[in-house]
Amino acid sequence: MYRRYFTEILELGTKWWSGRVSEENLAQLDSRIEQRYKEGWDLVSYDYVMTYGQARPQFVITYKRRDDWPV
Repeated sequence: MYRRYFTEILELGTKWWSGRVSEENLAQLDSRIEQRYKEGWDLVSYDYVMTYGQARPQFVITYKRRDDWPV
């Protein structure tokens, strides 16, 4: 099935709002965006999802299929 948009959740190890963002977390986010680009997806938006308790913090990332990408 052909999808025009794609949304995924990326779990992180650090709560970003605490000011303890690591270079590893930034590299993980950059790597995921670059990986999806190579698969034909352009970044539309991303947002940090703050969690409480034992849940791991997450990013919700949305991509759009590039117009020049073969189906």
